[in-house]
Amino acid sequence: MLKWKTTLYAAVTLVLSLTAGPVRLHAHGAYHDLMLSLTAEMEKRPDDPDLYRRRARVQVDHEDWQAALVDLEKADRLDQKAVESDLLRGRALLLGHQPQAALQCLRQAVQGFPELATPRMYEARALAALGQSAEAYEVFRQAVERLVQVEPDHVFEMAALARQAEGPQAALTVLNEGLDKLGSLPALTDEALKIEIELKRYDAAVVRVTQMLTRTKTPLPWLAKRAELLTLAGRVPEAEEDWQQVVSQVLALPTLQRGSHAMCRLLERAQVALGKSPLPRPVVAAPVSASPSSVTSSSAFSPPSSPQ
Repeated sequence: MLKWKTTLYAAVTLVLSLTAGPVRLHAHGAYHDLMLSLTAEMEKRPDDPDLYRRRARVQVDHEDWQAALVDLEKADRLDQKAVESDLLRGRALLLGHQPQAALQCLRQAVQGFPELATPRMYEARALAALGQSAEAYEVFRQAVERLVQVEPDHVFEMAALARQAEGPQAALTVLNEGLDKLGSLPALTDEALKIEIELKRYDAAVVRVTQMLTRTKTPLPWLAKRAELLTLAGRVPEAEEDWQQVVSQVLALPTLQRGSHAMCRLLERAQVALGKSPLPRPVVAAPVSASPSSVTSSSAFSPPSSPQ
């Protein structure tokens, strides 16, 4: 009985490791070290199929899909537990641009582990690669419903699939659901705004940006965005008020911050929107060693003196 429980625990641990997200190999050295470590273990235990699968996963995460397929074939010859290899084989085949073959493997992985999200996500990606947008969107949604923690990347991917399957309104619905769940994340908000502008729902976009203004620590870009949206909505007086606020707030910044490229561009946009000539950019000089008598009291917007 104890041996059976130990074997079951090992199998579950392996399955969870194989169905987890990609290992982040930020440098080739990390991949090389992992491969050396696994290969050294395999020399001691050449008939251990789990080691072949683990090495295959590292290879898939490094996009070395052909080597991964070879290791998976060896693993399956050793213990015939093909269901544990299906997800990795499907991922490898997707990397090799073979979505039809990948789909067959990934559907087997879903059947083997129906409670897990990852196999369904890759199944959705295979369906999308085959142009089956509606089914891909539905399968990906089922995968997200099984996640313990939804990440912004999941929302972006599901919104893209929703757009392919049903159009921009479906994508906007997905983004709104993600924002409700994760909070007002700037990246998701910006993507939702793009769709609202595409659908010419300018007033709704203004409301969304106004909500961001109450939460963000960097209000100036959002204030400028609201001014642009108010203009598109035909609410010109309100837009001019926002642009005036942009000008006032930028000019109130310390010279070094006001002289940054981003703030200069923002000020130029505001001046042009108000029908005024852009102000000269502030001179932000690097510190130099000079005697106090050589320092002039020029204005922040004065041009540098002509060379002698």
